Amino acid sequence: MPDRPSEIEYVGCALPDWKGGFNTSLRYKNWRLSMQWDGQVGGLIYSQSHHKMCEQGHITETLNGRLPNTPLYLDIKDPEIAALFAAQNITPVEGVYCIAPGVVDNGDGTYSPNQKIVTLEAYYKEYNRIANIETNSFKSTYLKLRELRVDFDFPKKRLNTLQLNNASIGVFGRNLLCITDYPMFDPETVSLDGSAMVSGVEVGTLPSTRSYGINLKVSF
Repeated sequence: MPDRPSEIEYVGCALPDWKGGFNTSLRYKNWRLSMQWDGQVGGLIYSQSHHKMCEQGHITETLNGRLPNTPLYLDIKDPEIAALFAAQNITPVEGVYCIAPGVVDNGDGTYSPNQKIVTLEAYYKEYNRIANIETNSFKSTYLKLRELRVDFDFPKKRLNTLQLNNASIGVFGRNLLCITDYPMFDPETVSLDGSAMVSGVEVGTLPSTRSYGINLKVSF
C-alpha cells in the first residue's frame, strides 16, 4: 500500500494563471446569432467528490484491476500469480485483488518490487483517501460556452400594420458546453468555510445549471 509521509508538501496553487472571455455576434438579414465564451488556464482543485467516487468504485478509473487487460488486473491463470496467492494464503478471485505498483523498503537502503496482494477496494480507498491531496487534485483549466442565442427581427413592413416600432423573438441557452480535462462535475467551483468562500476545494458542488428560454421583445 502507498506510504504515508509525514512531511508537508507543496501540491499547487488554486488560483488560475489567467481568466478571460469574449463575445461574438453575427447578423444575416433579419437573423442574429450571438455567443459568449469564457474560461481560465491553470489553477488546481482538490476534489472530495473524486475521493468518494474512487473509494466507492463509482468512477471508470477504478475499473483498472477489475477488468481483464487493465494494468492492475491479476490473471489467476498465470502460474506466477497463482503462486503469490498461495504463498499469502489468499483464495484467488478474478477482478477482486491487485498488487500495488511500487517497491518495498528493505530497511538497508535497498528496495524490492512490491508483491503484496490486497483487495482493489482497499487499494483505492488508501490511494485516493481523503487526506491524499495529490491524487485528488486536478487542473481547473476550462472553456465554457456561457450563452448562445438566436434572434429574429420582424420586418418593418409587417410591424407597421400592427402599429409597432420593433419586435423580435429569440431562443437562448446558458451553460451549454464545457471543454475541460477536469474529471468530475464542474471545474468552476468554490466552497464555504463558515462565511468565507474558499477557491480550489470542491466538496460535492453541483455543476452550473444548464438553462433554456425564449425571449420576446416588443416596442410601441
